[in-house]
Amino acid sequence: MMKFVMYIAYCLISFFCVYKWIRHIDKKERKYLKAWEKEYVSAYSEIWKEQYFLRLAEEKKLNEFKRLKEQEAKEQKEKLKTIHIENIEEFTLEYNENIEKATEKLEIEEDQDL
Repeated sequence: MMKFVMYIAYCLISFFCVYKWIRHIDKKERKYLKAWEKEYVSAYSEIWKEQYFLRLAEEKKLNEFKRLKEQEAKEQKEKLKTIHIENIEEFTLEYNENIEKATEKLEIEEDQDL
């Protein structure tokens, strides 16, 4: 019975010693990881910030470009509204002739490709 109690005592003592030893190693590892994370974040924070603001600048430039294109389209529509054709009959005849020439040219090119 005494051996059994000694074995249990030995197991408990070794369990607590190993637990304390592992906990000590874990604390060291956590301190190391915490320092590494701080170093990593401080090293890359400037790069991340720069990339973030570059992306924002690109989006701003793109939105400005879209706005200018929309404005140009509106101006062009307004200019087209102000165009007046005096002789609509001559214009339609010339338009139809040009369309016919273009279709003939296209058909000839298609025949040559085949």
